[in-house]
Amino acid sequence: MEFSIHLALLLFAYSNCFSQNIVASATKMNVFYAGIDNPFEYAVSTMYCKNYQLSSNNGAIRCNDSCHCFINPINVGTTIIYIKDKKGKLIDSSVFRTKSLPDPRFEIIYPIHCRSGFIVNFRDSVLLEMKDFDFDIKFITKEFIITQKRNDTIIATYKNISGKISEGVKKLYLSGKSGDIFYITNIIVVEPNGKERSIAGTAFKIQ
Repeated sequence: MEFSIHLALLLFAYSNCFSQNIVASATKMNVFYAGIDNPFEYAVSTMYCKNYQLSSNNGAIRCNDSCHCFINPINVGTTIIYIKDKKGKLIDSSVFRTKSLPDPRFEIIYPIHCRSGFIVNFRDSVLLEMKDFDFDIKFITKEFIITQKRNDTIIATYKNISGKISEGVKKLYLSGKSGDIFYITNIIVVEPNGKERSIAGTAFKIQ
């Protein structure tokens, strides 16, 4: 009986010594995003983190000696991070949800206040904004189409290549009359990992 108690205490102490903890430091929600570097850090009780090695079922991991790491998940779904000692023995693991990056918000115009209210002016380049997002993510605009309509009739259409607003788009807008609606469609952006995606369009009306 005494031997069993001592053995149980020894096993309890051993398990505590090698207890691990992985924390997603950026989102605080155990969420990763596919296709980008997600920062996280792991804490090791009574041991130096550099005495351990991390691996994953979904993407590469790189860490420094201070337990600060990055993982770039390949697929959406579940990402498991495994902690092993230098001999390859599994010590612990942690499961994270992995999601796609949300679409950025596409902005091409900005209001200028004047005595009569405000007028709309074009930006020099498209603004792709990740609103209320914890990561500093940069999408790139590849192309979009602007269509001018007047009384439900298409007046003109122009395809803009790149995120820089072309002179053709600006001339199209300057030709507009009060009540004209400009539709921005077929917006193609490039994710940080180089993949292309289509995002929702937008529209604005000349007052």
